[in-house]
Amino acid sequence: MKAFLATAKERTQRYLDCFLAEKQQELSLLGISYVDTITEIGLFCSRGKMIRAAMNLLGWQAGNGGDDEALLPVAGAMELLHAGLLIHDDVMDHDDFRRGQPSFHRRYADRLAEEGSANPRHTGEALALCAGDVAFFLAGEALSRATLPESRHAEVRRTFFRECLLVGIGQMSDVYLGARRSPASLAEILHVYRYKTARYTFSMPFILGARAAGADETVVRGLDTVGEQIGTLFQIKDDELGLFGEAAEIGKPTGSDIREGKKTILFSFMVEQVTGPDHDRLLATLGNPAITDDDIAFVRDLARRSGALDAVRARAAAVEAAARTAIAELPVTPEVRHLLNALVDYNRDRGF
Repeated sequence: MKAFLATAKERTQRYLDCFLAEKQQELSLLGISYVDTITEIGLFCSRGKMIRAAMNLLGWQAGNGGDDEALLPVAGAMELLHAGLLIHDDVMDHDDFRRGQPSFHRRYADRLAEEGSANPRHTGEALALCAGDVAFFLAGEALSRATLPESRHAEVRRTFFRECLLVGIGQMSDVYLGARRSPASLAEILHVYRYKTARYTFSMPFILGARAAGADETVVRGLDTVGEQIGTLFQIKDDELGLFGEAAEIGKPTGSDIREGKKTILFSFMVEQVTGPDHDRLLATLGNPAITDDDIAFVRDLARRSGALDAVRARAAAVEAAARTAIAELPVTPEVRHLLNALVDYNRDRGF
């Protein structure tokens, strides 16, 4: 799977380099300011794994699409969309680092502070929101450039923007649950996992690739299901990495999910199972931006000794089993089935 991801990233990166260079030259000729934003977005994309682009190409293979060169603009659009969402997400979560580098709003704020701006933090966040918007608009143009039969292209466009709407609603749900003091139900948490992560990271690019290839609807529906299951496994693992991973490993500050009060399955199980002083300290820690390294160590230890970590891993194992069953039922080639199972392995084992 790592080799497949690396090849997909290399090809998507080449497309984005050409596309973004063209757009930057176009804006420069018009004398427009902030054209360096295009370069910054391209560099930001290059530091990611480009998983969504790879899933586009895998969806195309599942649909027996043959030569997938025509799909590269769609793969590029997925990565530009992802870049815009991450830029906005960092503003919402007050995360100053992403992919091992200062986030967009942090870089803008630092630059403004050096220039003596009266309110560098706020203005930096405003500029980052604009940069995220630019990434979205670039994604739309890249998508429009895919050389597909019009009927397929129209279906790809409809799917793309419908799924964008869903991820937007999923993000709103995540923000609201994080701000709400009362615990979130398992159903509410899984709703966020489904629409903020699972569909957008796996189902959406799978479906886009398959529809672009003209796949049978049975294949499209099967990939949709598999994508949700793999995406749920991805998010459960991401939550575990968010608590137990180190900053250099996860590309953002350790404990950021705790500071933001993210309602994850892991934290939900802890809140339900822990009582007494540990419960009170846990609630005081979640959503507290001033937590210390000792607080993070306390939550890590509590996750282990309360049994919450074991419960979450059992849940992940059940999702993995369901994903493998769905993959076995897909009417795809043995090569595609092997790649999908390798993808399950990759998400189960990543980070540790």
